[in-house]
Amino acid sequence: VIVPCSFREAPYFVMNGQAKVGLFIDLENIRYELLKRGREFDPQRLIQKARKYGLVKVAYAYADFTKQPELLQGKFEAAMIKRVDVPLRQRDDGHLQSSADLHMVMDIFETVLFNDDIETFILGTGDKDFTRASAMLVNRFGKRVVICGVPGSISQVLVDSATVVDSLDPDEHGFGELDMRVAGWLDWMSDHWDHPMYMGIVRY
Repeated sequence: VIVPCSFREAPYFVMNGQAKVGLFIDLENIRYELLKRGREFDPQRLIQKARKYGLVKVAYAYADFTKQPELLQGKFEAAMIKRVDVPLRQRDDGHLQSSADLHMVMDIFETVLFNDDIETFILGTGDKDFTRASAMLVNRFGKRVVICGVPGSISQVLVDSATVVDSLDPDEHGFGELDMRVAGWLDWMSDHWDHPMYMGIVRY
């Protein structure tokens, strides 16, 4: 089955089952941007999008998974996306710092060096910090880079560095009004309450 894909410079056709794809998800960027729009991230939606470009050979999601709902973690297993747990670190000034981006970049380049058959790299993010990695994949390694971020949150320089943008559709990640209100409340709790009991409620 030949699937047409609209790329910026020219139409490109991939043969399902032959072209190999690597998927890398900046979960904190994607999920929190969707939550702002009253949506919850569904890994199955992104893995389905990745399959349009070929066989997904590797798929990783990066975050501090102690801060993510257990139900969401189970959905990654169902989608065959490996969770890479990157705990937040507390800086000297008391603020929390994430190194998930660094881990994701390292895995991207390890993949490109040791998996010659992967021609398409799908980056689930809108963060401009991945611009250099995207540009390197395109211009130094001759790879195809697809940016799958949330519309309205994708950096323009990241767009310029990639081959194509195939944005997530927030409507595909929707849930009801009550769910949306509860999710917003829990998101606020995770940022403002650090008591173990409250954090247990948030994770549940």
